[in-house]
Amino acid sequence: MRHSFPTLFTCQPSPRHRLRDRLIIGAMADPSPDPLSLLDRDGPLPFDAFVTFRINQLSMAFERQWTRYMRDTVGLSLGEWRVVATLAASGSATFTHVAQATGMNKSLCSRCVASLETQGLVEPSPTPGDSRSVTLALTRKAQRLVAQLRPVVLRRQQLLLEALTREERVALYAAIDKLRAAAARWDAPDGAQSL
Repeated sequence: MRHSFPTLFTCQPSPRHRLRDRLIIGAMADPSPDPLSLLDRDGPLPFDAFVTFRINQLSMAFERQWTRYMRDTVGLSLGEWRVVATLAASGSATFTHVAQATGMNKSLCSRCVASLETQGLVEPSPTPGDSRSVTLALTRKAQRLVAQLRPVVLRRQQLLLEALTREERVALYAAIDKLRAAAARWDAPDGAQSL
């Protein structure tokens, strides 16, 4: 069965989410001092200036948008799409690799894989040389689905990235890498206690 895909702009968020997203975007657009300097102030914690809060709010806005689109057009959950996208990029992969690549815990990833298998989108097989491992691959049906979604996926990324200048895009990706490294230091043994 072939699916038709409306443009991203036909997937409208609820009024409550539109208001929340406008407030977040507006707050980020307003000129403000160096967020690091706000951490030295006395008084209430500047929660809305926390980098963790800002990134989490943006991530939730992205996830709400894509979750609606995937649900309304192809009937996949966000987790199921992430499994499909991971396998589309790698060709095939072990279950452990997929769980790590998608950032899902193994229980959630297992449910997503089971649902995709039921829908005829993922085919598991024994991993050569490892009887305890399962290798996952997309079926032809899933490959056709990915081919149909590809223009929408790329258009969405283009829409988001074109909101930034080239310099801002390069700086953003470099900043994300630095923040991931900083977060890893927190996860290191005694990382939180040593701060």
